[in-house]
Amino acid sequence: MWHGGGGHVLRFRAMAARLDVDQPFYGLRSPEADGAVARLTVEDLAAKYIRDIPGSATKGPYLLAGASFGGLIAYEMATQLITAGEKLAC
Repeated sequence: MWHGGGGHVLRFRAMAARLDVDQPFYGLRSPEADGAVARLTVEDLAAKYIRDIPGSATKGPYLLAGASFGGLIAYEMATQLITAGEKLAC
């Protein structure tokens, strides 16, 4: 599996620059972008990324986004967060 843009987050730089200063923005890189070869399911990747969010011990609401394959992962992250009782921003 590979995220669009080679698994890197720089493609989201312009979007991040347009957010309010009080809006946290975290770009989560694909494990493959770091040279790691892993056979992870979409569910596994979503769970990993939820754990990787800095300060993820805090409560939402979470606002998630992803492009291409990353959109599928963001959808699965949303599903897992809702199942865990977290709130999502719409």
